[in-house]
Amino acid sequence: MSIMPCKSLIDDFIIDVKNDKFFPIKVILDTYNKYSYNIYVYYWNKDSDKMIGFGMVRGWDEGWNEKVLGLIVHPDERSKGFGSFIMQNLEENVLERGINTIRLHVNPENRAAVRLYLKRGYHIDGSREDGELIMRKEL
Repeated sequence: MSIMPCKSLIDDFIIDVKNDKFFPIKVILDTYNKYSYNIYVYYWNKDSDKMIGFGMVRGWDEGWNEKVLGLIVHPDERSKGFGSFIMQNLEENVLERGINTIRLHVNPENRAAVRLYLKRGYHIDGSREDGELIMRKEL
């Protein structure tokens, strides 16, 4: 299987994380990325023409002191290493921009995600008012 980051006009997906569903929309990422310093990356399986996952790091455009990583992998593609692969690429991009710490939020009941983040070196650093765990990593 060959996968690639997508940064062109494609049938991308908006992700409804609560219902774990993907919805097709049209996105022109090259145009968006010209006006945004945040990182948005979609990964596509070229062989099956199927979305694998989406990763992002936000905070530059919003003026946040900490940058926040977000990740979702299509349910059919989980437990295959794609989440770790996407995170590795995002973390490298963040380091290239001179940022040494990154944060994420996760529902504590999402045990698979918590395990992945712990395995990738994140540590639990409290929780938000909504109950989500705050996890951080020194890059």
